[in-house]
Amino acid sequence: MSTLTVYDTTGNRYADGSATAETDESIKDLFYGGVRFAIETGRQLTITVFFRAKESENARSEQFYARFETRSDNQYLSELLNALEETIEGDWGYTIDNSSSEMNLYQVLRNGEYEVPGTEVDHDIVSDLLSQGRRPRLGVADEDNAVGLLNVFVSNYTTAAITDSIESSSISTYDFVVVPGKGRGVTPLGETAEQWSTAQESARESNVFEAVNTVRSSVNELSRTHGLDDDEIRSVVFGEVPTLQTGRAQTDSASTVSMYPSGVQQAVTEIREAVEGLSKGHGLSDGEIRQKITQQVPTLKTPGSTSTAQSSTTGSATSGTSTSQSSSGSFGSPEEGSLGDSFNSSGSSSGVIPADQGTILAIVMVLAGLLLVGGSLAFILFPDALPI
Repeated sequence: MSTLTVYDTTGNRYADGSATAETDESIKDLFYGGVRFAIETGRQLTITVFFRAKESENARSEQFYARFETRSDNQYLSELLNALEETIEGDWGYTIDNSSSEMNLYQVLRNGEYEVPGTEVDHDIVSDLLSQGRRPRLGVADEDNAVGLLNVFVSNYTTAAITDSIESSSISTYDFVVVPGKGRGVTPLGETAEQWSTAQESARESNVFEAVNTVRSSVNELSRTHGLDDDEIRSVVFGEVPTLQTGRAQTDSASTVSMYPSGVQQAVTEIREAVEGLSKGHGLSDGEIRQKITQQVPTLKTPGSTSTAQSSTTGSATSGTSTSQSSSGSFGSPEEGSLGDSFNSSGSSSGVIPADQGTILAIVMVLAGLLLVGGSLAFILFPDALPI
C-alpha cells in the first residue's frame, strides 16, 4: 500500500487544498536546507520531493513538499508523480507550476531520463566511501546528473538527498548528498574532497592492476590455447589495439583478427576493452598504457623499441647482462626512445667512448699487434741479421 501526504514549506499538512492542524518540523528543516529531493530506504521506501502549484492560472505559485511512502521497489518514482498529480490537479483543482527553475528536478523525474556522471574510478570511490560510512557530498553539473547518480547507488545507501547546498544541518545525517550546479562530472565537496584523493589513487591502482591482468590472461590464452606465436599475437593485437604499439611503429594496416577463430577474436576483444578502460575510464595516456602493459606482458612490446627505463650501455657492459627498472612514483613516462636519443647526442659525458673514437682506437691496436707479430717472426727466421 502507498500513501501520499502534502505539506507546505513550514510543515503544515494539507488536505483538499487547505492546511490542517497537523505539522511536521522535518519538512521545514528540509525547506530551509534547500532540499529538493530526499529518499529513505528500509522496510518501506519514503520519498520527499519539492514542487510548486497554483490554484488558478493567474494565482500566485505556492511551494509544497510531497511525501510518498510505499513498499513497492519497482516504478516508485512514476507512482509518486502519478499520485501527486492526481491529488493536486485532480482532487484539489490546482495546476503544477513548472515555470520556475526550482522545478527542474521535478521535470527530470517526470521525464524519466537521467545522465550518470563520472568515470568508473569515480563510481568505485563513491561505492567505497558509502561502504565505509563516509557520507560523501558530491557536486554534479545539473539535475539530470544528480538523479542519475542517486539512482546508480540506490542499493548502497539508506538515506540520500539532492540539495542546493551541503551546509544545512538538516542533511548532516544523510548517507549521500548530491548538489546540482557544483562542478562537472563528479566533484567532491566539503570533507569529501579530503577523502577523495587517497581513495582515487587506491581505486585507480586497483582497476589498472585488474586491466593489466586481463591483458596478460588474454595473451596467455592466445599463446597456450590457440597456439599463436609472439609475432602472430603482436600482429593480431596491434591491428585491433594500435595504442599498444610505439608511435614510430604504428601503421594503418587493416585488422587481421577476422581471419582467426572466434576464441582468438574474443581474447583480442577483451584486450581492446581493457585498454579502452585504461584510457577512457582512468585517464591514462597511450605512453602510460604501453608502459604498464609491456612491463607485465613483454610479448606485446614492439620489437626494436627502446625501453623507457632501460639501463645505460656502461652498466650493461660491466655486468654482462641487460638490465632495466621501471619508473616509480608516477604513472607518467618519457617518450620511448628518448633515453637513446639523449645518449647519442651527449658524446662521452658518461665516460663511454663514442663510436668514431672507438673505431680509431681499434685500428691502432690492430696495427700495433701486426708490428709485434712481424718483429717476432723476423727474429725466428733471420736471427743473425739482428744486432747483438
